Amino acid sequence: MTATHPADARETARQLLTRGESRLRDGDLEGARQILTQALALDRDLAPAHYALGNCFRRLRLAAEAEAAFKAALALDPGMRQAWFGLAFLYRENGRWDEAAEQLRAVSRHFAMDRDVLHQAGGLMGDFGEYADAAKLYEEMVEVEPQARNHLRLGQYYEKAGRYADAARALSKALELNPDAGAAYLLLASTRRFTGTAGDDALLQDFRAALARPGLSPMTQVCLHFALGKIHDDLARYDEAFAHFEQGNRLRRQGQSFDASWWQGFGRRIGELEPAALKAPAAPAPGGPAPLFVVGMLRSGTTLVERILASHPKVRGLGEVIWLDESVSRATQESGHPFPECLDSLDAAMCASLRNDYVRHWPDGGGDASFLVDKNPLNFTYLGFIARVFPDARIVHCRRDARDTCLSVYFQNFANPNNDYAYDLGDIGRYHNVYAEIMGHWRRLLPPGMLHEVSYEELVSDQERATRALLEDLGLPWDKRCLEFASQPDAISTASVWQARQPLYAGSVGRWRHYERHLQPLLATLKPA
Repeated sequence: MTATHPADARETARQLLTRGESRLRDGDLEGARQILTQALALDRDLAPAHYALGNCFRRLRLAAEAEAAFKAALALDPGMRQAWFGLAFLYRENGRWDEAAEQLRAVSRHFAMDRDVLHQAGGLMGDFGEYADAAKLYEEMVEVEPQARNHLRLGQYYEKAGRYADAARALSKALELNPDAGAAYLLLASTRRFTGTAGDDALLQDFRAALARPGLSPMTQVCLHFALGKIHDDLARYDEAFAHFEQGNRLRRQGQSFDASWWQGFGRRIGELEPAALKAPAAPAPGGPAPLFVVGMLRSGTTLVERILASHPKVRGLGEVIWLDESVSRATQESGHPFPECLDSLDAAMCASLRNDYVRHWPDGGGDASFLVDKNPLNFTYLGFIARVFPDARIVHCRRDARDTCLSVYFQNFANPNNDYAYDLGDIGRYHNVYAEIMGHWRRLLPPGMLHEVSYEELVSDQERATRALLEDLGLPWDKRCLEFASQPDAISTASVWQARQPLYAGSVGRWRHYERHLQPLLATLKPA
């Protein structure tokens, strides 16, 4: 028998690597695994094959195997940046949050001279909520590369960490270097409440002058209009504020297409569910924290409620994560039915697998907390899925006057492209109507005791009373730190980053009345509560 020449084996291994990567891109994970394993049997020193196999194991949810494969790739090629980042993602999605942060810090040290890698590391630090680390990295970046994009990132991370004065300085520098750095205008306007001081007037004039500058990109124009709307709203110049918000939304709406018919049909399909579809096929294993989902319309107070809850020593906030979206997507793919029709297809084994897949994201297993808070407001669409897969979960629904809620949505330039309804008053009203119908269906269908509702208006008028009622319903002892949420050091990643760090005030209650003369398209669409 003729022995295989080493050069021939290496070439065959590379050909197998190409085939394996193709299978991986096509989603054939088992096929990719077999081919990549064959490649490595021929050439154990093929670092890209170890990396590709690590990605395959990661997608197969084989964390230990994925970690070993990524580390093997780095042992052979320490300069393989994608393997460094692969480990960071792997750690993060398996609850090893501290190790994920350290991995990104290690990336920044190892690639200290590679600006592209540092930008990627800094962006991931921000995505992972490690704003202090991200700010520290960009503090160094602006020293060696004083470009607008670096000052913009620095300002963004300062703001999310609650360092508003530092954020304002960094964002102002970004605009000095690049007047077309659109996001910097909006972020700068969000670093404080404007009261009409000389400094406020000077910034207002600067923004007006910037808007008149020719050649601005459409997105910069959008950001300037939303920023000027926010400033004028702070100054109680409501007609001027609305004119800017209206123009910003008109520009933002270009290219957007909200399918109101699909949304209304989705609400009807939830209404056709029977309580049996939500019944959990098996109870979760005892022990450990329970998930707590804070849901509601955007701008209904969900960030505020999460901040209050996360100030309790037995509660840990997870932020606005998308893990439930991923779980529902997996359930629909494996059952062959869309949501909510897939609920009837979720047997005990599938529910246990979905729960485990969700919980693996939790930081270090959740520690000694009683609840871990998933604060994604749009999870209100999935409450039936929560009841079936997480029967020990609790749900807090944040309610707010529909007119105030919808107005606040209209005044926000959302980054998420899924909020395509948010730039037209009539569409916002139609969206809210279906949201209200969906919540009505869930109230009828959910098991008793799972849902607790919090009124934004009651919360801001008597925070202690509303908070005591919430904690009592969750079975948590009273803790006065929940009244001091504004002073808590946790970073905030949502659009409410500034408001959520301020003490409660009732100024946002009935805010819609300042704009009533402009709101006919909304008021004519909204159904009575």
